[in-house]
Amino acid sequence: LEKGELELLIEKWVNSLLDLYLLIDAKSAANETIDEDVQTYSGDKLMFAMQLSQFKRSNPTNYANTGPATRGRMTALIRPFLELLVRDGDTNRTNMTLMNTLLADSLPIDFGRVIEEDKLMNDAAVDGSVSYVDAFLSRTDLKLAPEAAASLVTIGLNNPSKQILFAECFLRREFALDMMALREDLSTIWQEFFFRCVTRSQDGSPGASQRNYVVQTMLGRMGSSIGISLTVPSHVEGEMQGHTPVTALCRRGDVELFQIILNKCDPQQVAESLVVPTTGDRTTPLINSILANDEDAVRLLLQFSNVRDQIRLHRSDMGTAEDVVERVLATEEIIVEMVLDCGAGGETPDVLNMTCSTLGQLASVLDHSMSIRSPLYPPSAGLLPNTSDFFHSPSSPSIGLLSPECS
Repeated sequence: LEKGELELLIEKWVNSLLDLYLLIDAKSAANETIDEDVQTYSGDKLMFAMQLSQFKRSNPTNYANTGPATRGRMTALIRPFLELLVRDGDTNRTNMTLMNTLLADSLPIDFGRVIEEDKLMNDAAVDGSVSYVDAFLSRTDLKLAPEAAASLVTIGLNNPSKQILFAECFLRREFALDMMALREDLSTIWQEFFFRCVTRSQDGSPGASQRNYVVQTMLGRMGSSIGISLTVPSHVEGEMQGHTPVTALCRRGDVELFQIILNKCDPQQVAESLVVPTTGDRTTPLINSILANDEDAVRLLLQFSNVRDQIRLHRSDMGTAEDVVERVLATEEIIVEMVLDCGAGGETPDVLNMTCSTLGQLASVLDHSMSIRSPLYPPSAGLLPNTSDFFHSPSSPSIGLLSPECS
């Protein structure tokens, strides 16, 4: 009896809402007024969700053993309505309420099969319906083929306005997507997205405020499910073409995100990425920081001996870092002084005074780096300074006299 009541309830509302949608569509095509019908449609969807929730609370039946005939009828009944909800988008709060109610595990409906066969997640991703995609991926009966999962991630990460929100969703649902198995197939897609992410300003677009969190999460997955690199140049056409993520960050003067990379990545990878130039004009991260007139970034970079070693040795299309700092008239005097002093051979010149917060974040990177050296930079090359000497050296009185909490 309860199964019959449930089927009748869903049939009643689905048919009514589909008819009302078609009426609105026809009136809209004929340029007739639809305000009242749209209001009714929205109210009926909410009523459907409420009645369905009430029914499930008053009839806590386990539908796991529902016969295939009943399950097939119920699935066929709900299928066109799910497509309609996806087409409507998730921006309407009523739509999301109804979708969550329908997707609850207690209904004898093969949602996983419908979602995959009808490619509902791809449609939702194209429309930017992140909440729908997230709700679909939460289904335990969803078994996405690798090709389908790769297609979904590609669509989401290339969505022009919601790509950061999609990335956050995919990273959170990485096991449902089996991201580890897709690492190689999607490495180029994630790398391109990573580059767009680190060169994106913190504007008011959807997900912009979550950019740093998403970058931090991606960096945490670098060695496992996400194939990204700090040194791969971008092939996207535009002013940043040929830049690595690090040179692009330095050109933009984004020290906050730069510090996130210092904290989250393997220190050896970071150190090596700091001397990789662009493929275009061959400018290094240091030269790009000088061009951005970013005192904090320049100071941060000059803590690394391999960066200091290149001040006079690496020649870009614009010359060496020393040439650039002397030619660019807008360069801050303190930047000129730092670069020229380091280029002259100063290991830890007094001019490299840093803020407490920067010192604290840099300390963990330098300390960890002592035991991780590549053959390219053996210990004798002095890739990184000894941190205890660096922070408390008598030759750097301004650093050695930090307050106790900063030390």
